[in-house]
Amino acid sequence: MIRLASLNDLSQINQMILKIKIELKNMNNPQWGITINEYPSNDDFYNDIKKENLYVYEEDNIIKGVIYVAEDFENEYVKYICSSNLKSYVIHRLGVSLDYRRQQIGKKLLEYAEKVALQNRAKILKIDIEHNNIKMKNLLEKLNFEYIGSFQAEYPGDYDYYEKKLEKK
Repeated sequence: MIRLASLNDLSQINQMILKIKIELKNMNNPQWGITINEYPSNDDFYNDIKKENLYVYEEDNIIKGVIYVAEDFENEYVKYICSSNLKSYVIHRLGVSLDYRRQQIGKKLLEYAEKVALQNRAKILKIDIEHNNIKMKNLLEKLNFEYIGSFQAEYPGDYDYYEKKLEKK
């Protein structure tokens, strides 16, 4: 089940994210830092929860995935790349527990993000991923996200930017 995250979830989220950070470091993917204080940090998740923008995928009281979904009020990508100025929602901090991969949890979380965006009348869903994150690229393309271009930011790595045009079904 996918639901809004609560402060009671922080411990499980941080444990899951720390394992993902180690995996990313071993894959030479600099998108996330390696310690609990580096992006995404406990404070990032705490603030996401307080703003009601963080969702978890949970089964049997075990958090198996997490995703941040919120309105893109500031059109955050415009400083890096040509980004749509239509009402948009943005995805950040998508992670699936290493113990529960290959269960389509990432797909379900992305589909849920689309549902949240549509319920709020968004026209576009935005996401960026580190250039070498092939698994995520493949998933985004399967879900009809369109590659818009690449950019470099003030944080490490090279990033690919995707958008998905949203339509009510």
